[in-house]
Amino acid sequence: KRRQSVVYDIKRDITIGINNGDRMSTMAKKVAQTLDGDYVKAIRVVHTEVHRVREAASRDGSEDVANEGIPMRLTWRNMQDERVRPAKNRRCKANHRKMEGQSILITQKNTDAKFDLGHGVTAKAPGQSGDAGNDINCRCIVEEEIDLESLENMDWESRPDVDEKSAQSERRQSADTQKNLSQPTSLYDIMNVMDAKKTDVFAQAKQGGRNFGSFATLTLQTDAQLLKSIKSYEKNVVEHYAKIEKPWNYVEAWESRNENYKAGIIKKWEKDIARNREQLEIARGVATERGLRNE
Repeated sequence: KRRQSVVYDIKRDITIGINNGDRMSTMAKKVAQTLDGDYVKAIRVVHTEVHRVREAASRDGSEDVANEGIPMRLTWRNMQDERVRPAKNRRCKANHRKMEGQSILITQKNTDAKFDLGHGVTAKAPGQSGDAGNDINCRCIVEEEIDLESLENMDWESRPDVDEKSAQSERRQSADTQKNLSQPTSLYDIMNVMDAKKTDVFAQAKQGGRNFGSFATLTLQTDAQLLKSIKSYEKNVVEHYAKIEKPWNYVEAWESRNENYKAGIIKKWEKDIARNREQLEIARGVATERGLRNE
């Protein structure tokens, strides 16, 4: 019972800290009070939990794309330094050096694919194994990309929720997207042309809903890093709009690709625009609360 209470208090303090935009050190000081003043242990707990939340959010995003029928290749990446476990002169079963480059494929039929960390331990993403030796202080990330080979070879029978009539509709919709996005020239135009649905993405994320992991990561950035993130999201939106408008400039032999492939690529780019718009709104919300101006 005591352990359950401690875990609850720690998660509560970290969640409140993230929502308030607190730095790691500030959250660690609060958590340390629950851990009898052990600041070193507290900072380790905070780092681990924030990393877990961030990587879980990334995996959720990849599964959302896969559920749209777009196969995603996820690749484990470590930090490529001396701190990657097992560190020199340390005995440790967890080996994230060997995890470097391991990849898994998630599809609409199998969104639960996991990485194999050895010794019977598996995980959907770094920090998600439930094994202390692998999760605590983990800094690994997952690199995601469309599995182009699977996409090009995919037939509609591999998508149980899509019949041929729906498939044709999807392909027409992707083609219409290219036609309808021929005029916007500014970020403002692009941000308003993609969809008319208004949702307060920032408020949802701050309250622990969708995109909470992204919110947690952005609140821990310095002012300079946050403004840089905003610029990056803006750039990504514009670049993906350009890809949809003229895909042949970005995909080799575009005209010779089959229609399933083209529709899948366009849909993925549309999802990327939507995701970057959400990240941008969250980043701007965090900046506004700090009184920062993005010029």
